[in-house]
Amino acid sequence: MRRRRRPATAQHVPTAFSWTCMQRLFQMQDRRQGQSPYPMVSMEEAWRTVQEVALALAERLQQAGPVLANWDDAALQSGTAVLADAITAPWPVPRFDMALKDGYAVRSQDLLSSRTLRCIGCQVAGQVTPKVDGLAAGTCRYITTGAPLPPGADAVVPVEQVQVLENETSGSAPKSSDEPFESFHILVASGYSVPAGSEVRHQGDDVAFGQVVLERGQQLGAVERSVLCSFGVQRSIPLQRVPRVAVLSTGSELCDPSASPSSLTAGSVYDSNRPLLLGLLRRYLPPSHIIDAGIASDEEVADNLAALLTNAQQDVLIISGGVSMGLSDVVKPLLAQHGRIHFGRLRMKPGKPMTFASNLCSTKRPWLAFALPGNPVSSSVCFALLVVPAIQLLKGVSIERAYPRCIIGRLAHVVVPDAERPEFQRAHLLAPTCLRSFCRSSATSESFSCFARMTEVSLTSALDSKQAESYLPLFSITGNQSSTRLQSVVHADVLVYVPPGTEPLPAGTLVHAVLLDAN
Repeated sequence: MRRRRRPATAQHVPTAFSWTCMQRLFQMQDRRQGQSPYPMVSMEEAWRTVQEVALALAERLQQAGPVLANWDDAALQSGTAVLADAITAPWPVPRFDMALKDGYAVRSQDLLSSRTLRCIGCQVAGQVTPKVDGLAAGTCRYITTGAPLPPGADAVVPVEQVQVLENETSGSAPKSSDEPFESFHILVASGYSVPAGSEVRHQGDDVAFGQVVLERGQQLGAVERSVLCSFGVQRSIPLQRVPRVAVLSTGSELCDPSASPSSLTAGSVYDSNRPLLLGLLRRYLPPSHIIDAGIASDEEVADNLAALLTNAQQDVLIISGGVSMGLSDVVKPLLAQHGRIHFGRLRMKPGKPMTFASNLCSTKRPWLAFALPGNPVSSSVCFALLVVPAIQLLKGVSIERAYPRCIIGRLAHVVVPDAERPEFQRAHLLAPTCLRSFCRSSATSESFSCFARMTEVSLTSALDSKQAESYLPLFSITGNQSSTRLQSVVHADVLVYVPPGTEPLPAGTLVHAVLLDAN
């Protein structure tokens, strides 16, 4: 007997399954489980696509010309600013011939016939010295480190190589050029050679006048800002325009980190992705250019995304969650509605659902969008490998410096690869085997540290020997590599590239790794 089908009524629809979800289900009829309209792309193709689109947006962003900033500019002091033009040296460094050490400025030819000289004055760094005549034969002047070489002198004899002769009216050089000076005689050590130029920094030895000291596209970190200081560059520093980046988390289950634990409902979790991404962005952008777009529930995602993309206040939008295949994962179609999706899946683990979209034709403000998986590990790995290079390129950083650095090392233990996708496993960077043996042998107070012991090893001979691999760093995988386990990122120094395969990789296997920026 054929069973009659019960009519679908509202009372038979679960309360948690809203009509909006029913509509989404109908829209997903062609999306069978395990299938996606977006083909998986390789990481090489993803990098190439992101670079091409980011450079196109960077060209538009920088069309308005550089920003002229002063030394106290917030972006400059944040260490994230990028030079729009090269900085050239306004003067040579050093600006004059100067002493490398405390000692005596001499004429080197005098010491060929006699090791005894008469000291007739002193030259002190930073003090205004009256104009003096050139050194006469057989005379010298006491000089401090960094002081200009007196006329006629062409070398400096360090104080360690000089003996002040007894029975003289003065036993040492005066501390200041303002003090009365009484001449005295010195004796230069007999075995000490004093060629012309000895212990002297000549004008322009370090930097020639007009030489490029900071290149266009160079990020102004602490060292680069120190270079600006050394040349007195304080005003009208040409900087690239900085992109504005917004971060949006999606999911009805998310609660703001500021909420008290007692306010959490059943099924609620704290939003850890947004604080993670906002914190990482501060390494590359000043705080004024980072926008916290908050949390959008499943019902709010469409409206929030539409507002962010149609009235864009940002150049880059980073979205966390909502990019997989479930009923609540609506970010991909929304991005396709407002722009162009370049890829919707990656052949990579973790991070398979990651999506990259853009709208460079917007009449208001062109934008890029990175939709990252909701799992925190996937989100952080995708950010390091794809989002960071895009932001760096938008800032005007050169292509060579926009991407993370890679190194080669060895696995510290057995690693099981994924059968189908290459994987970027989180790992801790360990010292090479040879250095760790040094560390173990330095238990006594008389032993050198492992870094001091490095000087005892001939690197050339090591690399030419069969023991070369013992000089490579070791990568220790940080435990369970599940994309939900954020602890795998804690203390991770590198992302180890593990190619797909069916056989475990034994300890000692040579692998490539991507260096993560230091915390």
